[in-house]
Amino acid sequence: MHPISRRRFLRTQLFLGIGALLSPALVPPAAAATRLNKFMQLSDSLLAPLQLPLDKRVGARLLVALNNGDQGFSRRVAAAQNGAELAASALAGPAIAAWFRGVVGDQLVTYEKALKYRVVADVMPVRTYCRARPGFWGEPPEGGH
Repeated sequence: MHPISRRRFLRTQLFLGIGALLSPALVPPAAAATRLNKFMQLSDSLLAPLQLPLDKRVGARLLVALNNGDQGFSRRVAAAQNGAELAASALAGPAIAAWFRGVVGDQLVTYEKALKYRVVADVMPVRTYCRARPGFWGEPPEGGH
């Protein structure tokens, strides 16, 4: 195995960056809108019992992140015929997890608008600060118990 040179590494990173910037441009705007609408239809049908409005901007970011983690995710969403077919497919689990966690893989997509916070918003606010030093919750309580 040959060690990679710094120049080759930088050139590879440059090409990957250009590819990432151009890849959204390869999908026609009408197709991207159709995929987003289908994803929002899937999300609405899966999360209907919660009766929470879904933010379309968050949905667009989630769809991009889901597609980055699973190439072809958005194509399979767009190819589905109806919401019931989408809900019964393997696409449902990752979509629900993304909406609730606000995270796809290692990528943070949304924090405040993640559904895990919105479901319990009437009794627990979204914590935006650490009430003690980081990691305090892992220490035994005072008193030694």
